[in-house]
Amino acid sequence: MRYINLFEGWKDVELYYDNLLDEVKDFTEQSLAYLVDEGWEIDFNIWNTKKGYIPVDSRCINISIKKDDGASWDLIKDKILPFLQLLERRYELEDSSRNRSDKPYVIYDESMSGICYSLQDLFDEEDLKYLMIDKISITINDKKK
Repeated sequence: MRYINLFEGWKDVELYYDNLLDEVKDFTEQSLAYLVDEGWEIDFNIWNTKKGYIPVDSRCINISIKKDDGASWDLIKDKILPFLQLLERRYELEDSSRNRSDKPYVIYDESMSGICYSLQDLFDEEDLKYLMIDKISITINDKKK
């Protein structure tokens, strides 16, 4: 009986994250429709933050915004920054640098080396305007309570 209850609890968590994924997809696709029109692709995945087993509390949603030939930060920042601000207001974001700092956004350049940034960094960083951005990765833990 104990295992049946565990399985039922797992099904509830799975359903919750499936619903959360649908909500995040709708929000992201509506917010970034103009980038999609410019050739950007948006991928969504549910994955686990811990390897080897699937703990209930470690599921999260990853959003990848990417374009094969990339674009300069100056061309996309006015389109992406308002979306990121709204995202931070609605969702708890995973710290991409694994709790060493508050930098939930990973920006990949044409060499596919990723650098972690906070939202404030993205507004302030002068060096970003010289980068060709190929991908932006964001991981959502949950809705904000």
